[in-house]
Amino acid sequence: MHWSAPDYRDRVTALTREMLLQSVDDYLRGGNVALDEYNDKGYKLRVADEFRSILEPAAYMYGYAAEFQKYLQEFPNSRPPYIESFFYWSKEKFGLKPVISVTHVAIYRRSQADGEDVLIASKGIYANHYFESSLGLTGFIHGKSSQSNRTYLIYINRSKTDALRGIFAGFKRSLINGSLRDGVKKNMELVKERLEADYGW
Repeated sequence: MHWSAPDYRDRVTALTREMLLQSVDDYLRGGNVALDEYNDKGYKLRVADEFRSILEPAAYMYGYAAEFQKYLQEFPNSRPPYIESFFYWSKEKFGLKPVISVTHVAIYRRSQADGEDVLIASKGIYANHYFESSLGLTGFIHGKSSQSNRTYLIYINRSKTDALRGIFAGFKRSLINGSLRDGVKKNMELVKERLEADYGW
């Protein structure tokens, strides 16, 4: 990159987009094993290993949909016909630096007698800062009780960040936990209000 060129910003943008597209293409061909290895700290980190570590403890989300968990673990070798997916990239203000990330979204649908259950996974496959791996899971699930049918909206987010390493990791985590809980609570309340308004629940 010629940083003295008058159009260096445009060149950096074009190069970044090309690199992100190449990362997605590698992932489409090779799955998790093709995800990057971060080597810009005092340690090496394989994104595939980090993703496995946050996917496996969430197995209770797949108790009735093991094929969805298998899809996330073995993509692209496991492709059930009733799963649709897409990718998007984003640039967000987060902390001291903007975060450029690429996310794989997978939507799983399963028809039930009382409606259609939906599981949505947002799998972070690249981030240039802070996030080492991330997995968001949203479930819209129908359930039966002894009194009536019920519908549940479930949201889980598991992420690993390099900001929580080091001697102050415990202190940083305690500060972040409270704000994360408050943020998730507010988001879920907004979703609940929207669903109730749209569907008259």
